[in-house]
Amino acid sequence: MKPVTLGETVVLKCNISLHHEIFWLRVSMVERPRLLMVTGLKSDGKLSEIWNYNSTHFKGCLFDKFFGLKISHVMKSDLASYYCGIADGKRMDFEDGVHIFAKPNHLWREIRPENISNYEKDAVLSVTEKSLIPYPIFAAVLGFGQLGLVLAVVVVHVISWRKN
Repeated sequence: MKPVTLGETVVLKCNISLHHEIFWLRVSMVERPRLLMVTGLKSDGKLSEIWNYNSTHFKGCLFDKFFGLKISHVMKSDLASYYCGIADGKRMDFEDGVHIFAKPNHLWREIRPENISNYEKDAVLSVTEKSLIPYPIFAAVLGFGQLGLVLAVVVVHVISWRKN
């Protein structure tokens, strides 16, 4: 996981050897997986961008003895998981990848001990009016969704059981 500030430039490192062509893939919750770039080495040892989805936004770079992906002016749509991989015949291998996310700003509040009031007594989270805590809300929505799904399955089974 890599925190970023929207608008900044970020470089992601690929820990795969320089002897292969490297494929960079972005996977997000809002769009299908997207191939961003294919890079390799020229015979003189310099980087070669074989294919680039958006050459004004994504650049290949060399990072020590590794390939890198440079994302200029990170946007909301860039907040996703990135994987580098190689193709070996008909098989593709990918690295573990890295997820980039926006650093908390004044609207988002990190859960820290100073944000918790009376922790031993009532464990109430101290939240100002403008603060948002997205993960607990997201988890609650998912929980209610799963509960609704289970109830729907039970209702369908009871109705079909009564008909027989």
